[in-house]
Amino acid sequence: MERLALRLHDRQTVRVDALIQTDNALTHHCRKDAGNAAKAGIIHKSNIPKVAIEKEAKAKSLACEIVTGKPAGYWREALGSGRGVRDVLANGDLHQYQQCYAMIVGLLQAGIEGKEALIKLVTPAYGNKVEMDKYLTKVTA
Repeated sequence: MERLALRLHDRQTVRVDALIQTDNALTHHCRKDAGNAAKAGIIHKSNIPKVAIEKEAKAKSLACEIVTGKPAGYWREALGSGRGVRDVLANGDLHQYQQCYAMIVGLLQAGIEGKEALIKLVTPAYGNKVEMDKYLTKVTA
């Protein structure tokens, strides 16, 4: 029973804690960035939440695209039942995703913008690190 509790604790750390911290950092950055854009008159103040949410979604999809080769929307459709990549990855693969995602968030916080620039910097370390075939066979079996 104790081994099971330890295994669940390890899974919890990767699955929840690290991702939540990165999600929170990304949310804060995107809202701050959208707020600054509104202050500068680039967007209307009422569009701050929408712009921040869109930027968050793009960052998460980019992390998925880099580690798997396909964007998040592709996998959500392929996996079915509204499940995304983060819902199905095993711990090791999820760790790769989380590290890629954290790097993207860090680069955004450092002021690096643009999909091409992020891909160029992140792909050498995390490009196609997760083989999704094993997850797709579980879905179709």
